[in-house]
Amino acid sequence: APQGLSANDITDKEFTAFWNNTDNASGYYIDVSEYENFYDASGNPSFVGKYNNLSITTNSCKIEGLKPGKQYYYRVRAFGNGAQSASSSVATVTTLYTAQIKKADGTTEYYDSLDDALAAAEEGNEIIVDGTADLTPAIKGNAVLKENVKLTIPSDKTITVESGAKFENNGLISGEGN
Repeated sequence: APQGLSANDITDKEFTAFWNNTDNASGYYIDVSEYENFYDASGNPSFVGKYNNLSITTNSCKIEGLKPGKQYYYRVRAFGNGAQSASSSVATVTTLYTAQIKKADGTTEYYDSLDDALAAAEEGNEIIVDGTADLTPAIKGNAVLKENVKLTIPSDKTITVESGAKFENNGLISGEGN
């Protein structure tokens, strides 16, 4: 089975998976899932997009079409000379995100832009700008912090607010950030 699994070039929507070359392999199959065992809660096989036994000829693969702030799992098998190896150990990658929304029902959603989080937030939600993406998010000029939505900026984060952004009555910004 292939070994030395790693990932880099991780963004909010993609990453590149790598592994060591396997002797006598003419190619590899890669699987990617949101579930560590590659089965959903109902026991059905679950894969992300085309990454279900996807055949490739190199020891890396760009994984695209992912969601921000989500954990993904991948495994690899080598093939060649009419045979296939066992699956590698499972590697874990978490995509980056800019902001998260803590909803009133206790669920959390992750967003790749502060604008998207602002647009999706509903009354009683909290937007937390604590993302893993290495950037300074901006509240764009046409963005609106809705009424009764709290925007929290941790002390180690910075945001910019562009001219024209609107804060509705009772929209609240808290934190020690810049």
